[in-house]
Amino acid sequence: MRTSPATNRPIELGQFGFGATKQIQFVIARANTPAQAPSQLPTRVRWLIPGNGAGNLGPAEYFTYNTVTTGGHATAAGGNGVAAYSVFKPNVPEVYTSPGPATILFDKNSNRLAVPDVRQQPRVAAADAGNTSFFTSDSSGDLDTNPNFAGTSAAGPHAAAIAALVLQSRGGPGSVTPGQMTSILQASAFPHDLDPSFASGSATTSDGGGVSITISSDGESNNGTGQNDTSSFQVTYAGPGSLASLTFNPAGADVAGGNVTGGNNGPKDDTPPATISYFENSFPGLAFLPATKAFTLGPLSGLSATDVTAPTSVSPFTGFSNLAPPPANGTSQFRTMTISFPTGNFTSGKVVRFTVGRGAQHSASVGTVAVPVNGTVTINQQADLFGGGVLIPDGTVIASGMTFSGTTTAGGTFSGMIKNNIGAGYSVVDGYGFIDASVATGVISRSLVGAGAATPSFASVGGTTLFTVSVTPGSNPPSTGLYVVADLSSIGGSVSQQFFDDGTHGDLVAGDSIFSFNATVATGSATGSKTIPVSISDQQSRSGSASIGFSVLAPTPPTAALTAAPNSVAVTQSTLLTALVSPGTGPASTGITVTADLSSIGGSASQALTDDGNNGDVTAGDGTYSFSATVPLTATPGAKSIPVTVTDAQARSSTSSLGLTVLTPTSPSGTGNASPSTAAMTDTVLLTVTPSPGTNPDSTGLVVTADLSAIGGSSTQQLYDDGTNGDDTAGDGVYSFSATVALGTAAGDKSLPVTISDDQSRSGSTSIDLTVLAPTAIGASGSATPSAVIAGGSTHLVVSVTGGTSPASSGVQVTADLSAIGGSTTQAFTDDGSGTSFSFDATVDAATTPGVKLLPATVTDTQGRTASVTIGLNVPTPGAPYATGIAASALPGNSVLLLVAVTPGTDPASTGLVVTVDLSAIGGSATQQFYDDGTNGDQTAADGVFSFQATVDPGTPIDTTLHLPVTVTDDQSRTGSGSISLKTLGDRIFADGFEGT
Repeated sequence: MRTSPATNRPIELGQFGFGATKQIQFVIARANTPAQAPSQLPTRVRWLIPGNGAGNLGPAEYFTYNTVTTGGHATAAGGNGVAAYSVFKPNVPEVYTSPGPATILFDKNSNRLAVPDVRQQPRVAAADAGNTSFFTSDSSGDLDTNPNFAGTSAAGPHAAAIAALVLQSRGGPGSVTPGQMTSILQASAFPHDLDPSFASGSATTSDGGGVSITISSDGESNNGTGQNDTSSFQVTYAGPGSLASLTFNPAGADVAGGNVTGGNNGPKDDTPPATISYFENSFPGLAFLPATKAFTLGPLSGLSATDVTAPTSVSPFTGFSNLAPPPANGTSQFRTMTISFPTGNFTSGKVVRFTVGRGAQHSASVGTVAVPVNGTVTINQQADLFGGGVLIPDGTVIASGMTFSGTTTAGGTFSGMIKNNIGAGYSVVDGYGFIDASVATGVISRSLVGAGAATPSFASVGGTTLFTVSVTPGSNPPSTGLYVVADLSSIGGSVSQQFFDDGTHGDLVAGDSIFSFNATVATGSATGSKTIPVSISDQQSRSGSASIGFSVLAPTPPTAALTAAPNSVAVTQSTLLTALVSPGTGPASTGITVTADLSSIGGSASQALTDDGNNGDVTAGDGTYSFSATVPLTATPGAKSIPVTVTDAQARSSTSSLGLTVLTPTSPSGTGNASPSTAAMTDTVLLTVTPSPGTNPDSTGLVVTADLSAIGGSSTQQLYDDGTNGDDTAGDGVYSFSATVALGTAAGDKSLPVTISDDQSRSGSTSIDLTVLAPTAIGASGSATPSAVIAGGSTHLVVSVTGGTSPASSGVQVTADLSAIGGSTTQAFTDDGSGTSFSFDATVDAATTPGVKLLPATVTDTQGRTASVTIGLNVPTPGAPYATGIAASALPGNSVLLLVAVTPGTDPASTGLVVTVDLSAIGGSATQQFYDDGTNGDQTAADGVFSFQATVDPGTPIDTTLHLPVTVTDDQSRTGSGSISLKTLGDRIFADGFEGT
C-alpha cells in the first residue's frame, strides 16, 4: 500500500497474469501495530475492482450490490456526476454506471473531517450510445454508418448540452447559477427506480397468510453475483399451514412477465428516408433461461433441499412452462416457472433462496428492418426488470411488474405482483434520474406524480409498517410546499394522516421527496388487502394522487417445528423432544406454553416442554422448548404420533404431531456347540454357547444355562465366560462348560436345551447337539500253540481280547477252565502288557485221554461286560495221525475255505489218509470229505493240507466260534481227531436297541 503522489490518497497497484477462468483469493488485514498518537488505525476499508463492465471480473463472495464505485472528478464538490442510459434501451441504467454516493473523509491536506462529507453523486443521468463523427464503432441498431459512443463519459456531454439549452431558455449566460442549474436538471428528471438492483412483491393468502418475494441483482454476472448469486431470489412465508407452490408469471403473458417498459429500437415507418425511433413498451416480458443457468438453491432458513421440488434445467424442463415466442429458441426459454414445496415444511418464518437464468425476451435493438419484431433473447439478470418502470420519453409510470401466484397447504391461494419503488428522489445508481430536456427547458410542465409503497407490505394487528410516497414534483413552475396525506382509516388510523419528509415519523432522509409515516395496524382492523388512498398537493395549487397497497394479515396461532433426537428409540432409552416455536401474530404471542401427550409411549398426557435450560433444554429462552423423555418397558413398539400443543396468552393454540418410533425389542439368542460333537460315556466334552445379545435396548447381564439331564448332568447348569469351567477366554462373549457324559447315558443324538436371559427380563433359547456313542461288547479269540499235543506235553494258550468301547474297557481279566487237560477250572491268564493279549503255558496231564479238548475261557472288564471263547486243543493217540484245523472268519451265507493240516501216524507211517469233517453246524454234510488233490479249493496237491470250499448256511448263528469235528483215518486202521474253529461274523444287536459291527 502506498500513497499516490498525484492525489495524496492510499492506492495499491498491481497486475496479475491469470486467465479468464481463474479465481484469486484476496486477504485484507489491518496492521496489528498500535497507532502512535495522534494517529488512528483505520476503521473502514473498501475494496473495489474497476472492471469497467468486463464479464467474470468481480467478487465470488463478500459483495454488496450498488457498492460505491464512483470517484475522482465525478465526485467533485459542486460538480454534477452523470449516469448513463442507452438510447437503444432507456428503461434501465447502463450496467457500468458507477453507483454513489461519494463519502469524503479527509480534506485536501489529508486532515480527517469531523463529519464526513457525503456527496449525492451521480446527480443526474443522460443518454449514451448516440452517434459521433469519429468514435468508436457503428451500432447495428440504427440506419446510419456513424460511430456510436457508449459510456458515462458519453452521457456527460449530453447532460451538458441540455444544460446549455436550459441556460438559453432562461435568458442566456449568467441567467442561471450553478446551484440553480443543478436543481433544474434534478427537478426535470423522469420518475425512476429509487431502489435499484432490487424488486419486491407481496401477497395475502386467502386464509390470512402472507408471501413475500425479494429479488436482488445488478446487471453484472460474475462468479458470485447476478444470475450466479444463489441468494438473488428470496421467498418468505408467514401464516397458517405451509407454502405449497409458487408460480412466476402464471398466465405466461408478456405484459405480466416483467420488463414492462422494455421497448425496441427500429426504423420508423414514415416518409423516406426512414429514421430510427425507440418504440416504447413494444416488447415487454422476461424469459426464464434454465439451460443458461440452472435453477440453483442457495442458503435455506429452516428448510432443506428435500423440502423443495426444483424446476429442472434439462429437457423436459419440468417446472417451466409457456415457451416464449420468437425470437426465443422454442425449446428451453420459458415465460413461466413453478416451484413446489411438497413436504409441508415451508411454514411461518422460513426462507428459500435461489437463482435461475433469466433475461429480456427481446433485445432492444433489432437492426435495420421494416418492422421491429426481430432481436434476440438477451441474458439480463437485473432485478429491476421484474418490477415496474417508466416509459421514456413518454414519462408514463407503469407500476406493475411480473405477476406471481400460489397455494398453501391450508387451502389458501394468493396472487401478487413484483414492483419497484418508482418515484422522485435520489438513487445511488442514477442520481435524481434521467433528465427530461423538454421539462428542464420549460417546453412542457409536469404535474405532481406519486408512487406509494409499504415496507413490509403486510402486517398483523399490532404490527407496524413504513408507508412511503415518492413524489415527483411538478415543474414549470417547480413545486414548493409539497404536502402528502393518506387515509389510514382502513387500518384504524386517521383519515387524513400527514406524511413527512423531514427525517421524522420513520422518514429516512429529509428533503429527498420521499414522504413517510410509520403506521401501526390498530386492534379491530379487518383482515385482507387494503388500498390506502394518498393525496398530494403543492403551493402552486396542483394536486396528484397515489395509492399504497397493503394487507392486514389474519391472526395466526403459535406453531412449532417438532423434532425427536433420536426419532427411533428403544424401551428404557431416552429421546430429546423439541419444539421450535414460531410465535403467533396479530398480535405477537406472549406467555407461550408447550405440552405433549406422551401417553402413547407411557408418559404423561400433558407433559410440559420447557425453554428454561432444564429437562434436556439446551439454551434457555431461545424459543426451543424441550423435554427428555424416557420410554418405559411397558411401551408397545411401533410408530407413534405424539400430539404437541402450543398455546399463548392470547388464547390461541395449534396442535401438530411429532413422529416417533418405538423400536421392537429382540430377545437374546445364541449358537451352541459341543467339542467334540461325539462322545462316549465317561468322556468329557466342552459345551459352548455364543450369544447374540438382544436389541432395543441392548442386552446387559447375560446368563446362559443348559439342561444337561440327558447326559446325566444338572438341568440348570450355568455356562461361564470368566475363564473357568473350561472357558477359554474371559469376557469374549463365549460361554462354556466342561461336561462329563455320565455312565448309563443312553446312546444316540442329544439336543441339550440352552436358555439365554438378560437383565432386561428377556430370554431366548438355542441348543447344543451332542451324539453319545453306543457301547460295544468285548471281543475275544483263543488259540493253542501247538494246537495238538500228546498227553504229558505242553502248549501255549493265548486269548486275544478286543476291548469294548463307549466306554473303553478297563481292568480286563481272562480265566479258562483247563480241567479237560487236568488243569484248574479257573485258571487266570496273564496280560502280556498290551491289555489285549492274555496267555498261559499249560501242560496236558499224562492221564488225559486222547481227543479234541474244548477249553472254555471267560473275559471280563470293570465296565461289567463279559465275553466267552473256546480254545480247541487236540490230544492225539500216540502213533495215530491227528489233525489241526484252520479257518478264516465267515459271514453266514458266504463261502469260506476250510483247511485241515494232517500229521501222519507213526510206527508205521500212515498211508491212505482220509479226512472227514462234520459240517452240520454250518448247514453242511456231517461226513464231508476234505481233499489234498488240488480240487475243492485245495491249493497244492499232496502237501498234507486237506481242503474244502464250504458255504456257511445263512441261518448259522452269528458272532459265534464253532468247533467243527475232524476225523482222520489211515490204511493202518488208525483214527485221529482234531477240530476247525470257525468264527461267524455278523451285526451285533444290543439290548438298548443300538447296533454296531
